[in-house]
Amino acid sequence: MSAAGASAHLAQLLAGGLLTVIREGRHRYYRLANEHVATVLEGLVALGHAQPARQPNPKHQHDNPLRFARTCFDHLAGES
Repeated sequence: MSAAGASAHLAQLLAGGLLTVIREGRHRYYRLANEHVATVLEGLVALGHAQPARQPNPKHQHDNPLRFARTCFDHLAGES
């Protein structure tokens, strides 16, 4: 990710109240806005681990994986 892209994402998280920023000279230090945000993120991690791993689609198992890829903004994204 580019520095401009990271800045744009951080600005959105700040605007949404999920992060706070501390400025020290030229540097900015970002942290979670509060304990509630941390709790939600921890819950998402637990939820992500609770789901079983996806099984590959047998139809596409032997095909070239890039054949089914698509682009998402400026990076490669897989088939969902």
